[in-house]
Amino acid sequence: MTARARRKSGDPAKNAIAALQLASQSTTKQHSAKVDGTTAMAGMTSTMSGSMDWSNGMRATMNITQSGGQPGASGKPRDEARYTPDAMYMNLGNELASSPQGKSKHWMKYDYATLVEKAGPSGKFLKDQMQNTDPSPAVQILIATGKVREVGKEDVRGTKATHYTGVVNVSELAQMQSKDLSKQDLLDLQ
Repeated sequence: MTARARRKSGDPAKNAIAALQLASQSTTKQHSAKVDGTTAMAGMTSTMSGSMDWSNGMRATMNITQSGGQPGASGKPRDEARYTPDAMYMNLGNELASSPQGKSKHWMKYDYATLVEKAGPSGKFLKDQMQNTDPSPAVQILIATGKVREVGKEDVRGTKATHYTGVVNVSELAQMQSKDLSKQDLLDLQ
């Protein structure tokens, strides 16, 4: 059955999966994108917007707003975050740079190799994701779960779009997408 035939079948789950399969096929042809996203975890919300290029390891420039979760997360945007295949750089802004902890430095480097040493399997997972990010496999993973559904229509940068949602466990995501994690690393993520 073609994607178009599945969309016409009337089954909402099949329609969502067919639409996401088309999106995945289109995304496979791309190597960069403008990105807007929100991540919620453990009472903290991060909202980001910027651009990504995954043609040769992940590179991105993002503006990030954090709220909740930790002291100092005021909801004010950080000036900028930059991602390279080996590290992430966060602009601390003038306020933190002028504090004793900031030591007059505006940029802080988070080296992925150090993150692996300090954070174990979750750090190794983050390093793997930053070095192997490509949104097309992520869409395929969501489709494979069978837990995807349409939640409505919305306007994205002036273009009508359909909003889909789904849930993927981090250990499932790591198992399906990660290239460098051992079986023990995957177990430790559960």
